[in-house]
Amino acid sequence: FQILASPTGNLTPSTSTFAYTGNNGGGNTTVQSETYDVLQVNNGSEIYALEGTTAGATVTITAGTLDTGANALSATGDLTVTGTLQGTGNVTINGNVTGAGTVTMTGGTFEQIISGANKNFGSSSGTNEWTFSGLKFNNSDGVAARTITPNAGTGTITITGTLTLGDSGTQNITFDNETANDRVFDIDGSILISTKGVFSASSTASFTLATNLTNNGTFTANTGTLTIDGSGTSTFDGSGTPAITFNNLTSTTAGKTLAFTEAKTFRINGKLTISGASGNQIHIHST
Repeated sequence: FQILASPTGNLTPSTSTFAYTGNNGGGNTTVQSETYDVLQVNNGSEIYALEGTTAGATVTITAGTLDTGANALSATGDLTVTGTLQGTGNVTINGNVTGAGTVTMTGGTFEQIISGANKNFGSSSGTNEWTFSGLKFNNSDGVAARTITPNAGTGTITITGTLTLGDSGTQNITFDNETANDRVFDIDGSILISTKGVFSASSTASFTLATNLTNNGTFTANTGTLTIDGSGTSTFDGSGTPAITFNNLTSTTAGKTLAFTEAKTFRINGKLTISGASGNQIHIHST
């Protein structure tokens, strides 16, 4: 099923709410490529596939699956996921990111870029995992620093690529994971904290990183543990002195290499735990 405008391209949502609720028995339902005011999908047995670049003031996935494919999706307001969001396209959200559903983005970059007020991110209830290829947090305010905090759900935030903070804008963006709603972060790629980025790590929730950590902004370890897993080499770098301050730093992956940038100072306030295997040690050296 597909909405067809005549002439082509003249669908004008204006301030209307467009709710896709049908079930196309012959395949997916196509969501017209358009700039909507309020875009909703709501049928638990259907996949709604974006036709092309799609935008809305708000986007709500009440039930069913919204599949971006390789297309871009954006919202100037909130994204609410109580169904499923999936795909490989870039997603840009300026409001809150919430809902008790599932997010499985296997490609592209998901960016929450906020302005005017602090915002929330993550599932609002339940234990559903949210997976991203690349995840970014930025502040477009231009006047004041802003903070993003987790919602009340407990699902793991998994990132297969890079978690990036503060690589655009003139004001700081903080992701504060030291709250009553701390999230498990499982980063199978890297962390890049740019000059306007601040990451406040949880003192209690699991925090794992497979590859590199670059701190050109502010990394606050609090009293938590960063566990370096994954195979191969993890490289650590930063622009400050110390370049990175850890609380507890742990690596127990046999054969792992931890490479600290030469001529930089790294500080561990708590405990350093390195445990490889006989004949397959963990190597620590400078780059």
